[in-house]
Amino acid sequence: MSENRITQNNDVEEKKRLTGSLTQRVFFISFIFLVIPLLIYSVFLYVHELEDRKNNLFASLNILGDNRVLIVEQTIGLQQRFLNSVITRKNFIQYVYSNEFGEEANAFLQKMSERMGVLELDYLAYEKGSFTLKASSNRAAFAQNFNQLEVLSPLLQQSLGAFVCMTAPFNKDNIYVTKTIYDTELATPIGLIVAAIEAKPFIKQLASMDSSLYPIEISLIIDEKIVISSASSFSSEKSLLLHKVKKTPDGYEFDLDKQQYYAVMLPIKESNFQLLLSVEKKAVSAVQHKKYFFELGIFLVLIFLVGGAVTLLLIFRIAKPLKELFEVMRKVSRGDIHARFKKDKMGFEINLLGRYFNEMVDSLIAHQKKVQEERLQKLSYQQELKIGHDIQKGLLPKSAPHIEGIDIAFHCIFAQEVGGDFYDLFMLEGKLVFLIADTAGKGISACLYALTLRSMLKSFISSEGDLRKAIEKTNDLFCSDTEESSSFVTAWIGIYDPQTKTVQFNSSGHFPALLHRDNGVMEPLNSKGMALGAQQNIQVEIKQVQLESHDTLVLYTDGIIEAMNPRQQLYGTNRLKKVINTNANLDSKDLINKITSDVNTFVQDAKQSDDIAVLVIKVL
Repeated sequence: MSENRITQNNDVEEKKRLTGSLTQRVFFISFIFLVIPLLIYSVFLYVHELEDRKNNLFASLNILGDNRVLIVEQTIGLQQRFLNSVITRKNFIQYVYSNEFGEEANAFLQKMSERMGVLELDYLAYEKGSFTLKASSNRAAFAQNFNQLEVLSPLLQQSLGAFVCMTAPFNKDNIYVTKTIYDTELATPIGLIVAAIEAKPFIKQLASMDSSLYPIEISLIIDEKIVISSASSFSSEKSLLLHKVKKTPDGYEFDLDKQQYYAVMLPIKESNFQLLLSVEKKAVSAVQHKKYFFELGIFLVLIFLVGGAVTLLLIFRIAKPLKELFEVMRKVSRGDIHARFKKDKMGFEINLLGRYFNEMVDSLIAHQKKVQEERLQKLSYQQELKIGHDIQKGLLPKSAPHIEGIDIAFHCIFAQEVGGDFYDLFMLEGKLVFLIADTAGKGISACLYALTLRSMLKSFISSEGDLRKAIEKTNDLFCSDTEESSSFVTAWIGIYDPQTKTVQFNSSGHFPALLHRDNGVMEPLNSKGMALGAQQNIQVEIKQVQLESHDTLVLYTDGIIEAMNPRQQLYGTNRLKKVINTNANLDSKDLINKITSDVNTFVQDAKQSDDIAVLVIKVL
């Protein structure tokens, strides 16, 4: 009882202090505004508001700039997606890989440029470190020399997706969007397709999109040089001497043609240019003068017309909703989560604060309930994934068949709980059937397709006995099952005959297996054909290779050679070959350990992005 009485007394004291504190503050502020000379006040107010206006200007320019940057990047991204659709066209791919360009290719690019709504569409081939214009929608472009342009080199590594250039043969009034074309077998760049967009109307449209207190000019700049601007007074190729604005890290000032400007400069992703939004200083000052003198007049009227008596009467009335809010907060803090603030006619901002407080309590209760439900769902999902992981691991071979004269080892690491990479080994009439495969994608869907294809291959190889027929029937059945999802699987499939030490194989769109001979020669083993599930009635090529003592055959998936380090560099086939050459004398298991260890060293702490599978067969 005594503790409750003490608590109630403390609450009463808190309410009194709250009301008294509010009264004192209101009277003190009123006294300050009446005593301080209006002239001094107006000077400080003007300086402060001018600084705020400048800060708000930079904040607004940054917001508008982010919006314009997003529009530019979306425009570039849209053009890149269209370029990607161009380079995947069958007839264009034929031009590139046959290296036969003519009027038909030019007409194709002309048609696609009209459909894209771009000024020009060019294809530049990359051969022996130089660029050559092979096809263009603009016949006049063939008179230009593209060989020594430094701006084109970064495009091959895709560090730039768009650029502007002030040197011939490019037009400084255009924005150029590019897409790199790669050799599908070697994964090396073989050319660029470039689309030209007329920049001047585009920049003017960006500048006129939103209304503003001040006229905003937008310019494209490179190394603080204006390339294109919405302002007719901004001369092209003029250098700007930008100065940082104090207390505003994103703000700049510069002088141009005897005029002073505020500006923000924003980068465009994957491009060599920036977006500059600028406002003339005198425009900002003019708006500030008008607003300041208007507000000062209103303030003077209010000071002399509104008396202290009215202020005193309002204090106690306004304090009422504040005390009610305090009471509700006290109840909630003591466990009464159903207590809520009720709106008061004179509550004003307190009503808004009370509403937010009510919403916060409701949100916390709902969030607590939702978190609990999500936690239970997540636990259930994780348990299901664990079951799937155990099932998939259980279906993979745990040990290799014992065959005299060869040493076999294998290893698989999924990027998620389950994955689409797999390997298999089984005996068929005294011969070893072995394979490694990579399903498009990863996770649950890839796992299901991987298990389906594994069962099909094993069944058809066992029943047919002929590798070509087994692969053809597997492909046709898998196509019918995956018709809607368009999923596909690459697979390297081989049959080893211990009597003759020969291997019949088909690579089905998979990376070539690497055969390391005893004399140090590395042979890639692949055959013609496409991935399983890509289309019906594929042509299957079966090849045969003779193995000798001390030869090592390495099968792997793209999770090895496409492993990426924090600098976005790929592990690559050459590094894998080097590890195999260096450690070819080791047994199969130790060689796999060397490969996976070198991959882990290369990627450092980067997250694994794809499934990894490797299978090694060594002839003793």
